[in-house]
Amino acid sequence: MNRIVDFYESNHLTVLAIVVIVLGFYILSIKNRIRNIDKMNSKNEDNEDNFEILDRKIESHSIVTLKYILTGKVVTCDFTENKSKKYIIPRPNIKRIYFDNPLAVALFDKETGDIIKYKENEIDEKDIYVEVLKVNNTLFTEEEIEFFTKDNSEKTNGLENLTEEEKSTNKSKSMEPQIFEYTKTRLTFKKTIIDEMQDNDILIINVEEAQNEDNNGRFKMTKKQIYNTFNNVINSETYNTGPDYNYKKTPKKAQQFSVVAMPIVKGKTCNTKDDLVKLLKNWLGTNENTIGDLKGKKSNPEPWIRIKIDNDSYQINADSRRVGVQEFLNNEGNKHPWLIIPTKNSGNLTKVTNDINGNPIPFFYMYKS
Repeated sequence: MNRIVDFYESNHLTVLAIVVIVLGFYILSIKNRIRNIDKMNSKNEDNEDNFEILDRKIESHSIVTLKYILTGKVVTCDFTENKSKKYIIPRPNIKRIYFDNPLAVALFDKETGDIIKYKENEIDEKDIYVEVLKVNNTLFTEEEIEFFTKDNSEKTNGLENLTEEEKSTNKSKSMEPQIFEYTKTRLTFKKTIIDEMQDNDILIINVEEAQNEDNNGRFKMTKKQIYNTFNNVINSETYNTGPDYNYKKTPKKAQQFSVVAMPIVKGKTCNTKDDLVKLLKNWLGTNENTIGDLKGKKSNPEPWIRIKIDNDSYQINADSRRVGVQEFLNNEGNKHPWLIIPTKNSGNLTKVTNDINGNPIPFFYMYKS
């Protein structure tokens, strides 16, 4: 103990210096740690601010909630680049738009709260205004997470209890496409019908009695084809608020879905021989056995087609059959004249034939009225 005291008394300045140096290093290390912690906190705050900004900014994977200013309608949409992959992931209540769509182009890089204007197409003079209400940059919505985790697990558990035969039957039923059909005077897309369809379901649109006869036709397409070919319709405000969208003039891109053969509508009127020939040739492409509805009878003498040429009027009855129509058309191709001959039952001169010998055409019931 005395040695320690003696050493301290003779070297107390050195000991004090060592203690001061050690204490100084200790205090300096504490300050450095505090400084580093402050830097980390500051960096984290910056990252949080950046995250908030990014979550407000529309990107290629964003789910965006919009409000149409004029109508007040609120729509949630996301973006897709590859049109063929449009249906890979189901997104309930979310409208998908392509990157090249005018709305998508106008929205890109915008933020929550922005109000933008765009046009559906270059021809349309009216501007459409939408407000960006919300931007979600997460991969899935809360509804989708619930859809995948809850609903699909229930469906999977239910399938596990099926036998292999039941699974096969269930699959075949789900794969079988349904056919939807309606008739309009313009090429019309009905949202209420299309929304009910699955990707491979078939829609048949009959366009009849159009103001311009060139627009008439029978168009057959799947829902997937509708979305891929007529995406301008599906993304239009008219379709989504209408709910129907129709073309004043049938576009050229619809012709790829044209089914030439169409049943003949009762009361169809032809004003020239050429119109009649064209109508009957078209009808031969169908699977119909008679040009009109027999209403469950073996025959039906009800007038189905009317022909008005100059001051003369004619009619072709509903029970005229395919074999008779074909013979009549063959004679027309040979430029045979129309002749008026007596009817079989009454002998009245009202029956029409174009047989070169003046014989009646079997199963072709055409009369002058």
